[in-house]
Amino acid sequence: MTAPWRALALLLALPGTAAAQASYSITNDVALLIALAEPCGFALNGDAVMTYLAEKIPPSDIGWTAFMDLQISAHEGAFEEKGELEKKIACDAAKRSVDHFGFAKP
Repeated sequence: MTAPWRALALLLALPGTAAAQASYSITNDVALLIALAEPCGFALNGDAVMTYLAEKIPPSDIGWTAFMDLQISAHEGAFEEKGELEKKIACDAAKRSVDHFGFAKP
């Protein structure tokens, strides 16, 4: 099982509330954008990302930062293993999400 799938399996096996599961989903999504920023040639507005995370993740959820570190590494490794077309698709999708959420660095 590749690293991203192991991380997903871990996420699905985590006990907790729906809110905790939502925090991990949000964390995974943002980690993907952070991991793809440099290889895909875009920059993130750190303040916009931090504001989004502060609004979406409850202050009582302290473990999300460790999960984010794990996911950034997993996404970086998975990207390196992709073929050129897969990389192009991943970068296009990431750039669209960055624009949608207003995370693009001006």
